[in-house]
Amino acid sequence: MKAIPFLANTKIKTKLLLGFGFLSVSLILCSFMGVWSNILSSNALKLIVENKLQKLSKLENISQTIQSIELSASRLTATDDIVVNEEENSKIKKSIELILQGLATLEEADESESNLELFVKLHSSFDQFKQLNEQFLKFDIEMREQKRIIFVRGISPIANDLKTQISELISIEKKEAEKITSETVNFNLKVIYALVISSLVLIIISFFSSKFIINSISEPVFTVLSSASSIASGKLNNRIPEGNRDELGEILNLISHMQKNIRNIIIEMSSSVMAMNNISGEFESESCEFIKIASNQANNLNHAATGLSDMVHSIENISSRVETIVENIFKVNVHMENLDKLSSKVYDSVHLFCQSTNSSLEKAKQAEDYIQNATNSMEMVSKSAEKIKEVIELITSVSDQTNLLSLNASIESARAGDAGRGFAVVAMEISKLADKTMSSVKEVTSLISRTNKDIFSGRDNVIKVRDTFRTVIENLQDLNLSFHTIESDIEEQKKDSLENTKNIKSLSEFAKDVQLVSHEQKTSLDSVTKSIGDLMEGSETIHNSAKDIRTFAQKLSSMSASLKSISGHFITD
Repeated sequence: MKAIPFLANTKIKTKLLLGFGFLSVSLILCSFMGVWSNILSSNALKLIVENKLQKLSKLENISQTIQSIELSASRLTATDDIVVNEEENSKIKKSIELILQGLATLEEADESESNLELFVKLHSSFDQFKQLNEQFLKFDIEMREQKRIIFVRGISPIANDLKTQISELISIEKKEAEKITSETVNFNLKVIYALVISSLVLIIISFFSSKFIINSISEPVFTVLSSASSIASGKLNNRIPEGNRDELGEILNLISHMQKNIRNIIIEMSSSVMAMNNISGEFESESCEFIKIASNQANNLNHAATGLSDMVHSIENISSRVETIVENIFKVNVHMENLDKLSSKVYDSVHLFCQSTNSSLEKAKQAEDYIQNATNSMEMVSKSAEKIKEVIELITSVSDQTNLLSLNASIESARAGDAGRGFAVVAMEISKLADKTMSSVKEVTSLISRTNKDIFSGRDNVIKVRDTFRTVIENLQDLNLSFHTIESDIEEQKKDSLENTKNIKSLSEFAKDVQLVSHEQKTSLDSVTKSIGDLMEGSETIHNSAKDIRTFAQKLSSMSASLKSISGHFITD
């Protein structure tokens, strides 16, 4: 089945959206129609039922009102009470007015002709009922017999007739309500059938629309697959139809363009293979001739190289011996120069170290003097601490005597009685001052003891440092003397080394002249040997290259045959 023309150039995504959109719209439309019809039928049925219920309610109210009037009239025939008579008269009048209003409302609401006849009949009967009641109400209380006759012969039969007519109307309204309900149900069933049929029609339309959309996608897919299969099988002469403007059409156009390119490549490759096959044959024949020429040249060069090898060997032995002698002389010269430099560096280092040791020795002596001064200062501090200790002992004895004096003063003031109270207060304050003095003296004594201990410990450490510095000074003096001796020895060695360096330089110049002559002879022989070696290597290279060319020509011929077989797999005509 052919695709719809306007879908041919539509994108695949748009086609799928159209199919799903149409199906979705169809389902939504069916659902909307069903819901809409149900709502309409439900609302109509609701209004009709409400109207019927209102009519039934009014008819029942009228029937009850007529029965109420009948009861009131029966009471009036049996009572002599004026008050009751007036109340019942008023109730009957009101009830009649209510019935008239209800009948008027029912006649306006009901449009049925059959019901209209019943309402006319009911209205005429009610007019008689009303006239009888008005006549009934005109009689006084004393005329109960006339009232009873009107009630029995007129009001009561007509009231029964009215109730019978109202009952008929109620039954008719109920039947009409049932009929309307049945008709509504039938209408809903018809609507459901119509919805089912319309849904089926929409589903069929959606099915065919989807089928058209699927065909508009599947046919280009099959065309693409067929074209790709023909290219894969080597058939490059098949015509690929032009694609649409959708994605599959673009793919089909690209496959067509690819087929044309591959076909052109295969045609060009076939012609290139033929040319390459001819060239490989020519290469192979030329390479065989070249191999023969290279073999002859290599044999001639081999004979020439054999004659020169003995001469080169003898000259190389002489040259190697001369070079060994020259190298040894150069090494001795280098060693002597290095020794001279090393002697100078050692001399400079020893001289610098001697100066450093002299400076360190002087600084060590100054440090020894500083340490000795510190030791003397600590001894003076220790002596001063001893003097402070003696003064504190004196203060302690004075404090003890002050305590004794304050005690004696307290005793004397106690003996003096009231006259000695002031003296007792002064003695007590002196005693407290003496106690404080004694406490302060103890703290000072403890502090001085700790200070003396620290001073003695520091003095011992300083004495140890002083002894260590004396040992260092003695070692520095010995080291300085040794380095002065080494400095004088190195200076003598330096003079001898300069003399030997001069002699070795003279010998080195003579060795250079000998080496130059030997090197010139060796260079000449090396040039000849190298030239012959280069010719032999060139001949061997030419021979190997000719073999490589022949191998390459054979491989090229094999490759051309393989390419010819591959290109023959494709059909381009």
